Amino acid sequence: MRLIYYFILFLSLLLSNNPQFELFELNQNIIKQLENNEVVTIKTDKDYPNGEHYQAYAIVNANIHDVFEAVENFDNYPNFMPRFDSVQTIQNTDSTKQYIFNIILPLNIKYQYKIKSMEFSSNTLAWLAWETIPWEENSINETWGQWYLTQYKESKNKTLIQYQVYTDPGYIPFGFEWIVNIMTKKALPETIENLKKWVENEY
Repeated sequence: MRLIYYFILFLSLLLSNNPQFELFELNQNIIKQLENNEVVTIKTDKDYPNGEHYQAYAIVNANIHDVFEAVENFDNYPNFMPRFDSVQTIQNTDSTKQYIFNIILPLNIKYQYKIKSMEFSSNTLAWLAWETIPWEENSINETWGQWYLTQYKESKNKTLIQYQVYTDPGYIPFGFEWIVNIMTKKALPETIENLKKWVENEY
């Protein structure tokens, strides 16, 4: 029985290191851009018929602990996330974390959605993933995504950010298609650039 217990414990720890969502391979062109201090954003080629999926990458001149602290604490989000308004904690335990996110778009359009989050952190690797959970007051149909942080080239003061987000806004009234771009394509590079600047200046 003891052997089985330790095996299950080892397996759970091993799986906890793994990201919740698929990571995408970085080619040499992207790496070169990142090392030139650029933020790289990519629309994923995979078929997502009801929404859009984007990836974003950057190298931050800060250690993993500081970067993870920034993205793990949602109270920090007004410092770097465009149009973020507030977050309400619904449940916060060791096993379950649930929140309501509130964002404000142009024309004072307010969006809200409920998410659950999962996370893992160590000295060389950390990730935080989220996904929407059913709620009658969700303003969007579905969103999920992930911050994945790794120590870059064994440097304790450089962190590689691999960020991704999927958004299916659901029904969009005629003439309001720009909402999709505001929530994904346009906001994504701003978020990463703002985070990079904020963390490098804050810590």
